[in-house]
Amino acid sequence: MQLSAIILFIVMSLLCCSAVSAQEATSPKTVTVVYDNYSSKKGLQTAWGFSCLVRGWGKTILFDTGGDGRLLLSNMGELGIDPQEIDMVVLSHIHGDHVGGLTFLLQQHHGLTVFVPPSFPGDFKKGVRHFGARLQDCLLYTSDAADEEDSVDLG
Repeated sequence: MQLSAIILFIVMSLLCCSAVSAQEATSPKTVTVVYDNYSSKKGLQTAWGFSCLVRGWGKTILFDTGGDGRLLLSNMGELGIDPQEIDMVVLSHIHGDHVGGLTFLLQQHHGLTVFVPPSFPGDFKKGVRHFGARLQDCLLYTSDAADEEDSVDLG
């Protein structure tokens, strides 16, 4: 899935599923690349993988966690991102370069909600719960609109 499609999915999910106050509706909406194999800001470490922080719409969402937790947390610190400000994590797929940083993040922020596709292995889900995270299966749609009964409320 292309990055633009992923970000569009996150934004549309927030717009469709979250009730936001007037203040939240006018607050800045940002997508900050935290982890990538290309640096978007001097001082950030690079490695194969991806993670971005989506702010606005009343929620702060970390989309994927890159491949290395130490690097993820280091880049978050460089960007002034406190792990405690994250409301939820959305994982796109089980590849290590997208989920490898989750354990380190969960050690810093217990009680996060982590959204994963239902295809994620049971052992992975058990490990997420071990750190006190709330796990939520979700369906990521790439084409046809989802039936309302199949949607996941992010609010």
